[in-house]
Order: sequence, then structure tokens, then C-alpha cells
Amino acid sequence: MEVIKYFRDKTLRISQSSEDIKRSYLNKARHNLEAANLNSKEGFDDWGIIASYYAAYHAALSVLAKMGVVSKSHIATISFLYAFLAKEKILDEELVNNLDKLREVQEELLIKDKEIINLKDLKKKRISAQYGLKTSFNKDLVSDCLKTARDLVVRFEEISDNLTPDFIDKTRILLSNLLKNTSSRIQRNSKIR
Repeated sequence: MEVIKYFRDKTLRISQSSEDIKRSYLNKARHNLEAANLNSKEGFDDWGIIASYYAAYHAALSVLAKMGVVSKSHIATISFLYAFLAKEKILDEELVNNLDKLREVQEELLIKDKEIINLKDLKKKRISAQYGLKTSFNKDLVSDCLKTARDLVVRFEEISDNLTPDFIDKTRILLSNLLKNTSSRIQRNSKIR
């Protein structure tokens, strides 16, 4: 499971669940949406795309903050969302039953695959706009980025606002057990060599 490597290398780490940090990320997401709108209206298409992505990304971080997870990487954030909150995924066999039980309780809060794909796609567009040499982009592309960002901010806010303490606790216990199990496996494998 890819997300585990991010915990092992401390790109992701378990922290305290924080309503204040969650709210701060959502405020930052709204601020970035406003910046995206202003930039695109003023002809700064590249910055409209960049701010659109960061609006969605900060909203995604609000979900992690609510769950008590800190991320130092965009891809690690997406990986965590996919591993623990995505509706359909490929998992290690031993985790499927436990995660399915958690998901039954919070089915309405699961992230759709399309939402993960939209966040990844928005990230690619942000990278192209931020590091490429173009400053002007097709207006439909910029408008699509803004709409996608708005939709993702609303969706991630809905998820972060409705995660129950029970779901968060069970997910954190599952994650802790998973980290212990993979750590034990790594130690056993290194002794065999």
C-alpha cells in the first residue's frame, strides 16, 4: 500500500485531530478560490489555474487535519485520501474487511474516484501553468479549473465537517495497526537476509 511508505518516511504523520486547523485550511481554500477568480478575470490565467489547484489542495488538507494526519507532500495527501476515503480502490487483502466495515458507517462521506482524478488533473494543470512559459490559457480551460476547484472545495468541506469521531478513531487505530504490521514485516524480512 503506497500510503504506508509516506508514513514510514515521515512525509505523512499522525497528529491530533484539529477542528481549528481544519477551519484554517478551509479559509485558505476559499481565499485561494477568490484569488483564482480575480486572477482569471484580470487576465492572469496561469495564476487563476495555480490558485484553483491550491484551493482544492487546501480543502483536501482540511480532511487530513480533521483526521489528525499531517502531510508534507501533495502526492502523499492524494495517496492518503485514496487509501482511506476513496470509494473504489485496490487494497491489500488483509485491510479490505476492516475498511469496508468503516465505510459502511460513513458511506456518504466517501470520495468518488472522479474527485480524486479531478484533484490529480488539476495538479497537472497547475504544474504546467506554474512552471511553463505560457501566461495565457484557453478561457474554457481556466473556467473548468475554477469550477473543478469550487466543486472539490465544497465536497472536501462536506467530508471534513461530517467525519464522526468514531470513524476517525477507527481509521486511526486501523492505520496504527497497519503501520505496526508493516514495520514488523520489514524487520522480519531484514533478519532473513
